[in-house]
Amino acid sequence: MEIVDVLPQSIATDSTFKKFQRLLVERDFVKFANNIRPILENPLTPNRDVLVLLVLDAVELLGTDALGGESKVIMKLVTDFAPKCADLQGGSFDAQKNEARSVVPPLTPNLIQLRRVVQVTTYGCAGFGDSDMARVKRTVYRSPQERNFHRAVQLRYPGLLALPNYPLASAMNSDWIRHLVPRRTFRFYLSSTLDFLLVTPGEGDPIIAFELDSNFHDSVEASKRDKMKDELLELAGISLVRLRTENSESMTIDDWYAVLSDQIGEIPMPKRHRCREQSITFVPECPLF
Repeated sequence: MEIVDVLPQSIATDSTFKKFQRLLVERDFVKFANNIRPILENPLTPNRDVLVLLVLDAVELLGTDALGGESKVIMKLVTDFAPKCADLQGGSFDAQKNEARSVVPPLTPNLIQLRRVVQVTTYGCAGFGDSDMARVKRTVYRSPQERNFHRAVQLRYPGLLALPNYPLASAMNSDWIRHLVPRRTFRFYLSSTLDFLLVTPGEGDPIIAFELDSNFHDSVEASKRDKMKDELLELAGISLVRLRTENSESMTIDDWYAVLSDQIGEIPMPKRHRCREQSITFVPECPLF
């Protein structure tokens, strides 16, 4: 539903006008009529002409299903102020037939156009990872602590782009890794992800990775996977920081920010001879090979 108002800019934010608009939205027509009548009857009221237009808005919102009392007070306003409404709108109004016919004049430089848009959204209960009730689309975070940590990283290192649950294979060259690691490690590399990878925003170069460890990393199998991930990142020259707290659920954004400031500090940025936006193939020499 969309209603278009043509108002002088001086009254667009006027508290009196907004009060009567709110009464119309709440469909409190009796209170609207009782409060606006003494204002309209006073010829010295500022912006009185524009307030008169709200009477026609009330008629339009009233419709044909209004209660008898509401209809009477509004139609009494129309009877008293219909000529004024017709003059302002450039048309005519028939109070007996309850019909308004008007032509809104074109906007002039001292007028602004306001639109009131009503949006209705239905919500339901779902799990933390669900993005909607269909439960097909999900959030990129696997836990609330990842969401809080992501926000803390963005605040602490605004010059870098933080990517949550980023595929390990997207941060390394598969053709090189295939020949440098055992087959089991390569299969793990293809299916593994990094909790957070910080990259340069313009170029996308990996700078540092973060892993949020928990008691699930204490098993023998998990330790083997962590070791393979450590070796892969070391091979690629990407720094890895593992963080573990006693109670991850209690960590707020401020807590993670303090950890990053106290334990990590500033992250050294790589040196580049020329911005890749100017020359996408101009890169530093590789220190590994």
